[in-house]
Amino acid sequence: MPISPIKQSRRGLLKGVVGAGALSVALPNSWTKPMVKAVLLPAHAQTSACPDIVIGNVTFGPQSGTPTPAVCRATFDVLSSDPAVPLNIISITNGPLGADVTITYDSFGEATDTAGPRVVWAGPDVDAPFCRIDQSVPTDDVTFTVTADCEVTGSVQITQDFNLSDILAML
Repeated sequence: MPISPIKQSRRGLLKGVVGAGALSVALPNSWTKPMVKAVLLPAHAQTSACPDIVIGNVTFGPQSGTPTPAVCRATFDVLSSDPAVPLNIISITNGPLGADVTITYDSFGEATDTAGPRVVWAGPDVDAPFCRIDQSVPTDDVTFTVTADCEVTGSVQITQDFNLSDILAML
């Protein structure tokens, strides 16, 4: 006499439960969590990006000479945040400038974590002509936009903005 489909599925389920139970009794605590020693992605799945653009080597003081009106001077370098990956600084632009403000840029190009293109700002400050950093407030804040790329990303460009007031707050 053939076994009904319902009894057949019950019998299969019962065999599975009994088998699993027997296996767990026969091998108590034999399963351990696998340990991953390294993960290597295939080349097409690896992702990387340029390091951050950072500002360093900031100086601040009175403008030399006797400019009228008296102005202060700030200099800073545009750098790479990663000592192992230099950036290629493509451009640095600034927002609108107030009266009596000048900005000069060194040539663009490679920026490491210690040296890069230099920016020089000279302009009115509430503490001019003394230009003490603890009392400094530029009359007109300026936004600098830096565009760069790196060897890691090829032609993919990154852009970052910096405000003069934030740069001076680093001192």
